[in-house]
Amino acid sequence: MELHFVLKKNFEANFDNKNKGYVIQTKFYTNLIEILTRKYKVVNQIPYFVFSALQPIQKCLKFDIENQSKQISYDDNDVKTPEKDLPKSILKQLFNYQKEGIRFGMMNKCRILIADEMGVGKTIQAICLAFAYLNNLNNKMIVICPSSLKFYWKEEINKWYRIMLNSSKVSQFIQVFQASNDYIEKQTKILICSYDIIQSSIDKIEKYNAFLGIADEAHYLKNPDTKRSKAITPYLQQLKHIILLTGTPAFAKPQEMFTLVSILRPDVFKNFLDYGKRYCDPKKSNFHNGLDYSGSSNELELHFLLTRYMMIRRLKKDVLNELPNKKRKKVMVSTDSKIQSQIAQILQKVYQNLMNPNQKYQNKPNSYFDGNHGSNQFQSLKMCYQLSGLAKNQQVLNYLEELLKSVDKVIIFAEHKEILDNIEKFANDRKKKYIRIDGSVRAEERSIRVLSFENNKNISIAILSFGAASQGITLTSASNIVFAEMHWTPAIMQQAEDRAHRIGQKNPVTCHYLIGEQTLDNMLYKKIEQKLQIVGAILDGKTTNLKFDETDVLNLSISDAIDLQMHNQEQKQHQGLQLKQQKQTNMINNQGENNSKKFQQSYQKNQQRGLMQQSILNYYQLNAKEQNKVNKVYLNEMLEEIISCEGQLISCEKPNISCEQKEVKEYIPVREQTSIQKRSRKQFEKENKLCQEEQFKPEKQLKNKTFYYKKQSIIVID
Repeated sequence: MELHFVLKKNFEANFDNKNKGYVIQTKFYTNLIEILTRKYKVVNQIPYFVFSALQPIQKCLKFDIENQSKQISYDDNDVKTPEKDLPKSILKQLFNYQKEGIRFGMMNKCRILIADEMGVGKTIQAICLAFAYLNNLNNKMIVICPSSLKFYWKEEINKWYRIMLNSSKVSQFIQVFQASNDYIEKQTKILICSYDIIQSSIDKIEKYNAFLGIADEAHYLKNPDTKRSKAITPYLQQLKHIILLTGTPAFAKPQEMFTLVSILRPDVFKNFLDYGKRYCDPKKSNFHNGLDYSGSSNELELHFLLTRYMMIRRLKKDVLNELPNKKRKKVMVSTDSKIQSQIAQILQKVYQNLMNPNQKYQNKPNSYFDGNHGSNQFQSLKMCYQLSGLAKNQQVLNYLEELLKSVDKVIIFAEHKEILDNIEKFANDRKKKYIRIDGSVRAEERSIRVLSFENNKNISIAILSFGAASQGITLTSASNIVFAEMHWTPAIMQQAEDRAHRIGQKNPVTCHYLIGEQTLDNMLYKKIEQKLQIVGAILDGKTTNLKFDETDVLNLSISDAIDLQMHNQEQKQHQGLQLKQQKQTNMINNQGENNSKKFQQSYQKNQQRGLMQQSILNYYQLNAKEQNKVNKVYLNEMLEEIISCEGQLISCEKPNISCEQKEVKEYIPVREQTSIQKRSRKQFEKENKLCQEEQFKPEKQLKNKTFYYKKQSIIVID
């Protein structure tokens, strides 16, 4: 009661019913900490860099690079407005939200991340923003992009700057830097180069003395440990103005955002350890040098920091009201039984290795789906991934043939060369005109093939690989996208969808996901959904789901179709049972609310780390062979889950078990803890209205022993 009185009287605190904590304004934070540190021995304070990130760039940006002090000075001329600094002829062609994106960049001294969803029009915003700072091309600019987009950027800059400058001679000032032994021409004012080229030619690029930089598809720098990031990141940090563009700043986890924010604010985000401790939920591990930073924590706080002065992000559904809808269609297809057996045999071996307590891995067991490449386990899963595509190959071709009877143009994506070759052979056999874009196609040729698909009505199929064509191209002449294979990264799938679902599309877009029975496809889908939830919380302030709007069953046997229907019914029953058990658990002993939450949170985190083992266990049990028959064991029949905890495999019971059934090795008479969270005022008021007042009961009976856990949470709003 004493703390309650102090907070109410001195800090104008309000109690948040949902989060069981007090909310105060940031201006009271310093005084609050002084009082708390006198009263309590341990207070979890908000890191200093968080408050620094809440402040805009001042007149001077000071930071260190490789033990050398750097300083960038700004004045009033670095703050501009679209109305004054852009031609009226251009402003008339921009959407209002694009003008607001340009204004956001100008207000923040042109050091920003434009993270609009794919297809919203980030390129034109960057071109206009850069034009305002180039002073009629008296200052130099560098554009860094994937190799496949170099000539696209040349065309776009030339097209728009000819209008802005009212000149037809813009192209002579633009140079595409194609090889590390190229020379930068004297008249070059706009240099365009790929990430790979700049990595090997950084000395030449530094002598170019660029005033402003644009980094397209900036997520190429997401891993700070790669040679590419180590070479390019310090260079971009030293530019006075830098525009980062990507529709997917984080592919799956907060760890991938650090390089981007350190480029924009090197004075704030100085090292990864502080950032990782705050936002990556680090865990002890036998891998990754002792700590695993692949987790996620304080997502809403990170979202708040990003959107304050560094990042602007808009979704198509929010800004493009006239853009046709996009829907996802899940199509279950039958697969080759022989290839199914091969997949089952491989996963059986992986499963047995996972269950071997003496087995040591170079990477975590779910490393393949997180993009890490181990040795034996990765190669096994890589083989299963390829076999999953081959197993449904014939059904993919059958589906494509039927689809082409009702639509004029189709885009089809795949990952493996063998699958792309089969689709190409199908097109030749059916005498269908097509284009193909994969890693073997040069950048100049890709642009030509895209234009031919868009302008030639007789070309009906675009055969594309995820790696070469999921970004940077526009294919709005087609409104049907077929995924012959799944990709384990959700951002890649979304980018591929948005090749057609973007500005210029006139028809509703349908994405056909062909899911092979008894393959890795369902595992991949679950992993994609898990990653999307994390990314959505960071970027958009809310979770996102990859939901299917429609489900079809294609060419499954009668027994398989019945089994699928029964499986879906059992899953619904299982979900209902889980919900019922959860309600019963919540009703048991309100005095134990805090410890129950703590146990469930721990379980959920362990379950995430062990998703790969669980997926393999599910698959193995669903496809276990006994006397040459497949015995299907559904998920609701399993009695235990296999999870990973600090590099060791342990068996964990289901989370609905009450705390009275769990052993407690240590009893602490009284413990007090004060935690401080960050929340915006708008969010707090919204949540507070939705919550009803509840009585806070800190005591809990646990195995006939009393466990007192007094937790007081303080939420700081801005």
